[in-house]
Amino acid sequence: MQAAASSQKDPYVGLSFDDQFRIEQAIGVGAMARVYRARQLGIERDVAIKILKRELMGMPDVLARFRREAELAARLLHPHIVVVHAIGRVPLFGPELGGEPYTALEYLDGPPLALLLEREGGRLPLGRALHIVLGVCDAVGEAHALGIVHRDLKPENVLLVKRGDDADFVKLLDFGLAKAQKSSVELQTRAGAVLGTPRYVSPEGAQGDEVGPPGDCYGLATLLYQCLAGRTPFTSPDALTLLAEHASAEPPDLRSHPAAAGVPEPIAEVVMQNLAKRPDARAPDARAFGRALVDAARRARLGAEEIGLSSTLLGSRTTQREGGGARALSLATPAASASAPALPVPVPVPVQAPHAHATPGVSERAVVPDVRARRRRARVVRRTATFVACFFLGIGAALAIAAGFGAFDQPPPTVTP
Repeated sequence: MQAAASSQKDPYVGLSFDDQFRIEQAIGVGAMARVYRARQLGIERDVAIKILKRELMGMPDVLARFRREAELAARLLHPHIVVVHAIGRVPLFGPELGGEPYTALEYLDGPPLALLLEREGGRLPLGRALHIVLGVCDAVGEAHALGIVHRDLKPENVLLVKRGDDADFVKLLDFGLAKAQKSSVELQTRAGAVLGTPRYVSPEGAQGDEVGPPGDCYGLATLLYQCLAGRTPFTSPDALTLLAEHASAEPPDLRSHPAAAGVPEPIAEVVMQNLAKRPDARAPDARAFGRALVDAARRARLGAEEIGLSSTLLGSRTTQREGGGARALSLATPAASASAPALPVPVPVPVQAPHAHATPGVSERAVVPDVRARRRRARVVRRTATFVACFFLGIGAALAIAAGFGAFDQPPPTVTP
């Protein structure tokens, strides 16, 4: 353990602790915590260390929220959810340094959706927006399946990293407001507290009522609305006004905004349905919301390539266009199951029969039947050999048995004195 710090601005940079982490760089500050890039020694990989702000250590609710975030995220093993490596406390290096709880997370080098929207002028093309939001649906759907409601879906909590050919691979962060129930059947949170960010909070959350998975569906619809229209349904700078609008005001139709006028009607309908005031009028959970989006894209005649679905599995978009190895299905593909998003899957490619050695000028149709004929002849030869062997073995056994019985028929030998 070392207490030497290499930065005068941040005393945590340069610290090593727990015989495995060395903090190397400050990368962000939030309302609750500071985030650092650190090196996990021995494994030699980068991790993100999230350290609770020292001034908040005397607040039991904040401490409980910080720990709950780590515990819930650690339960969610999913490609679109940030991985939790470890939790602990920073050792005491002095009266003003150390003692705070920390979480070691998967290090992700990519921009949040909020920054991407800012770079792109506030909105995204339809295909890119659907691709990102469907990734969030998959992550939140996993949480819902395990009895966890996120309750704080917003662009700042959606990180985009490169994975394979996918430059917009979603990683969902910040389960600090998430709530896990003892029973996964009743996914609700306590009443009487307004939880979430005002621009993205559900009507029931804005009123301090119980919040379940449909509340997250409202947040997902708000995210997609913003990606397509360049603004959220309600935009008042005053938080109380925003809460009142979410609770009682009807959101403007998505296609009433010039930026979203070209959004296909089926997709706009799914967005507006999930901005309904009543939870029971929305999708029951995030994966149902995702399936509704895929079905809407199908009805709008969008192909899988157009919305970048499963690009890592289906090959690069250049390969798809050129008719290379992997082919993308149209969104007309039926859903595989009722419990997972109806995502397109690769088309199985017929496999050649093994040991089929093609000869120049000979087609596959000629090669495969020839292989089959040789196999049939081999089976006949094996069966004939087995029959002949069994026949002779049977004769030998019969002769041995006969000889044995013959020995019993012989008179016993006489002994001559």
